[in-house]
Amino acid sequence: MGYSFINPSDFLIFPIQDWVKKEEEILKDLESLSKGLDMKKTIFVIHPPPRDTRLDMLYDGNHVGSTSVRKFIEKNAFCFGLFGHIHESPTMSGSIKDTVGKTLCIQPGNAKIVILDLDDPENAKRI
Repeated sequence: MGYSFINPSDFLIFPIQDWVKKEEEILKDLESLSKGLDMKKTIFVIHPPPRDTRLDMLYDGNHVGSTSVRKFIEKNAFCFGLFGHIHESPTMSGSIKDTVGKTLCIQPGNAKIVILDLDDPENAKRI
């Protein structure tokens, strides 16, 4: 399942405001879109990364991920997720992956390729 909207941020000025939603709206959307899905078999591709992870760090060290995405992951513990938006984060944090609860979260970074074995997603590699 994919989700393209992003959360507002005091640190980022995103030029296309049509893509920005309030945190409450994002959580409501994710809950609605995922109804009836088997979370153990679902891969999510969500534009904003979860807040306070290795995947949401700006060049200045601030964390700007979505609190709603994090809450959704904590509540639903799905198979794994792919995230984007903060392209410099893997460079700043030194990692393309982190976990929220038991959910593996992967962010390839800017213009990078990630090789992911669906039978063993923990061993994702960026090339």
